[in-house]
Amino acid sequence: MRYSISVVIPVKDRLELLLESLQSVFSQTIQPLEVIVVDDGSAIPVATGLKARGVSSAGLRIIRLETGRGANHARNVGVSAATGDFVAFQDSDDIWQPHKLEHQLRAATAARANQAFVYCPVERRLADGRVFQFPPSGLLPVGTDVPKQLRRGNFISTQTVLASRALLIRHRFNESLPRLQDWEAWIRMTGDADFMGVDCALVISRETEVSISTNPTLYAVALPQIIKKHRSYFREDKEALAHWSRSALALSLRNARFLDAARWAWEMVRADFSSTNSILRGRLPRIIEHGSISAVPRLRPVSCEGS
Repeated sequence: MRYSISVVIPVKDRLELLLESLQSVFSQTIQPLEVIVVDDGSAIPVATGLKARGVSSAGLRIIRLETGRGANHARNVGVSAATGDFVAFQDSDDIWQPHKLEHQLRAATAARANQAFVYCPVERRLADGRVFQFPPSGLLPVGTDVPKQLRRGNFISTQTVLASRALLIRHRFNESLPRLQDWEAWIRMTGDADFMGVDCALVISRETEVSISTNPTLYAVALPQIIKKHRSYFREDKEALAHWSRSALALSLRNARFLDAARWAWEMVRADFSSTNSILRGRLPRIIEHGSISAVPRLRPVSCEGS
């Protein structure tokens, strides 16, 4: 059986980076059915910008949103418009390796229909010149290890994901969150998706000066909302809940929300009293932080041999 792939790319204003991103998509060893570019209210419409540079928009479906509502709204719009069996997300400032879709489609066909969710590590290139892979080689959580590890942090970058369109329709990105929308969506999918990891960095992520992922203010708003919404999920791992409660406590204090801080302090103690002393001293070795994974996964991810 032949499967089709729709690629969804949200973009706002970064046309030059988008051109490089598109080149990596059209250079895939397996060509997608369609490439949907969702223009999230760019000052100069993407279609106009492409034409001005003499770049053909043939092979693209450009959806223009006159008012920008953020990348995750744009992704939801793209998923709704997609006609492929699978949807692969790409970002306007990132690059795919040529075998990205080929390796991930191979993994996806081993999953149950309408439940495939394939991901891989990402090679991160920071603005200061540093380069690292996350998760590190050999430490990509897969299968039944995924729900446990997601409680301890997000290790799945959106631009690495290829998933069943039906799954993404059931679990749309939460547009009310200012950040961490991907992590929250993956958490909701833990009881519904077949998580398939491909253990090689098929995506190059380039940090830019306007990267939303580096904005601590948005993080401060989003994290407490996620912990509250999924408290029962996090309670299955007391150390993780205590850790995130501590983070929410620190963010509340930083923003002078003292009543919220008191609530999170109580939540932290209630979550895991025995480890609270260690957490307050900043020691919680099994939490995902600073590019490390808490434990070697029990199951082996799909290999990337032949790329």
